[in-house]
Amino acid sequence: MAGLLTLVGCLVAATVLVQLLLGRLVDSVTNAPPEPMPRRRRQLPPLSRAAVRVRLEHWQTASRLRDTFSCVSMDWWPAEKCDYGMCPWSEASALTADLEDPLLLSALRALAPLHLRIGGSLADQLVFTGVEGAPPCEDLAVDQTRRVGFRGGCLPFSRWLALLDLCDRAGCGVLFSVNALHGRRRDACRPPDTPCRRLSRGERPPCCTNYSGGWDSSNLDAFLRATAAAGRRPAGIAYGNELAGSLGIEAHLPPEEYAREFLSLRALVDAVWPSKQPLLLAPDASFDSVWVEAFLSAVLQGDGDGRAGNRAGGSGAGRGRGRGRPPIDLLSYHVYPLGAGDGAQMLARSLDYRKLDASVEKIKLAARVVNASSSGTVVPAISETGGAYNSGRSGLTDSFVSGFWFNDLLGALARHGHAFGCRQAILGGHYALVRTRDRDFAPDLYSMVLWRRLMSPKSLRAVKMRSQDTTRSAAPGGRPSPPVSDSSADASRARSAIGVPDSERTGAVTGEAAGSVSAPELRAYAHCARWTTDSLNTWGGVVLL
Repeated sequence: MAGLLTLVGCLVAATVLVQLLLGRLVDSVTNAPPEPMPRRRRQLPPLSRAAVRVRLEHWQTASRLRDTFSCVSMDWWPAEKCDYGMCPWSEASALTADLEDPLLLSALRALAPLHLRIGGSLADQLVFTGVEGAPPCEDLAVDQTRRVGFRGGCLPFSRWLALLDLCDRAGCGVLFSVNALHGRRRDACRPPDTPCRRLSRGERPPCCTNYSGGWDSSNLDAFLRATAAAGRRPAGIAYGNELAGSLGIEAHLPPEEYAREFLSLRALVDAVWPSKQPLLLAPDASFDSVWVEAFLSAVLQGDGDGRAGNRAGGSGAGRGRGRGRPPIDLLSYHVYPLGAGDGAQMLARSLDYRKLDASVEKIKLAARVVNASSSGTVVPAISETGGAYNSGRSGLTDSFVSGFWFNDLLGALARHGHAFGCRQAILGGHYALVRTRDRDFAPDLYSMVLWRRLMSPKSLRAVKMRSQDTTRSAAPGGRPSPPVSDSSADASRARSAIGVPDSERTGAVTGEAAGSVSAPELRAYAHCARWTTDSLNTWGGVVLL
């Protein structure tokens, strides 16, 4: 933990500064090669700098965060999961990871209290074994005819108890994604070896994602009842993973069908835990506002009829959920602001304020749609984000430069009332927070720890001010300070997160920067790479709040 304390020490006397003209930096790296970036300093032209004054409206709270705002994900991917010629998932699966690893335990304890989301793309094909009536276990195997690239897989009940034990020791609550495709049958493709995994959207035949039949909850019913009989309870249960509408991956389920079967899950959970039920989440997919509006409408209108379609015969829909509690607690969705992990312009994208603004707009849209569709009774949450999908990007999502998008995201989630933002992943991929190969932590873990230790639950508004009284600070060696500003700041004794609403981003900066600074370019970060007049080190840096 010495490294964590050292980083915390860096926060003393930190000054709020801003990074300007990111477009110049973006242009300088747009010809980056597609192969993984080497661990070396990238030569970049010097950046323009200017200071601004920021007024914190400490009397006005923008939002309040939950104690479990911190969240990390543990996926099911096996060692055979490979993307772009690299296979970074060795011993990282929730099925095979070393749950006694002191590095893993120390990381989780440093973030506690938090949620540990156990789920991912393979959640909708896992069956639960070691319980009454469990189906035969088919070993997990590579299968390019499936959109997710694998078939089979099972979770033994003993391993499930071990995962719950991990959280008991580390101070986390388990958010568990359950199989929403169990009982359905996928249409047969002709030819049978159609490579659904590799085909692009335009080339892929409908059979790759067409499923028929209803959800069979009997295996899950036995699994949850065995969990309750053992005196255990997960913190939350999510229905399915990336199955919602046209943006789904393995399937494209319509909102009405999804809502009907989600209510069946709710009835099952209420029957197993008549009081103090786990949180219920859905759909754990890319955000589609039209689909979400239809889904929430169907769920809220259908509350009370949730038993339809539940083959387990669960009864007691709504019993024990408490007066006024909605049938769904969290509207969960996924965000990968940098796109696919094979992009040749990944570094440029990660430093492009326009990309970051697009992510913030999506977060704002999700908050607005969920609030309007549920009259404020359902809360949005990001259940998976790792910067770049398909395992991340070596040299980017595992380096210090990853903090530019990640810290920005944390600030946006705090500002726009999200329950949490679940970071993919605690283990595995090029976005792993705990790197088991070199026995080290990724820089983004320190961002999460600093947030946990320094930020209060109160999110404040910040307003740029017109002023000639700007100041500059100097970095060691007499150089101008590196370009950095701030999505979360220690505001007096409140130590509160800062949110900057768009309506208040229109203030001007005077002095030498007047006329040269546009509002979108005033972007806030809690990270800066070590910076000199001509280079940016993506692999090391200083964290400033």
